[in-house]
Amino acid sequence: MTDDDPAPAVQWLPHYARTPAGPSPRTIPAELAPRMLGWYMTHQLTAAHGASNDRARTALAWKPLRPSWRDGLGKG
Repeated sequence: MTDDDPAPAVQWLPHYARTPAGPSPRTIPAELAPRMLGWYMTHQLTAAHGASNDRARTALAWKPLRPSWRDGLGKG
């Protein structure tokens, strides 16, 4: 599932961590990320493109409940 406002993890992950009053996520140097997280997770968090819901909108006449993660992330 996705919304109309895709963003890289560096933007949404700290916001999501703070939602339940948790601490901000730790950061690590980019050179260490593949060794600590693995290539795939590093790619997903740093270089992967945001998803699009265009196909679901067209084929299913669907629209997200909350158009932006900024409005709805962490809300049931």
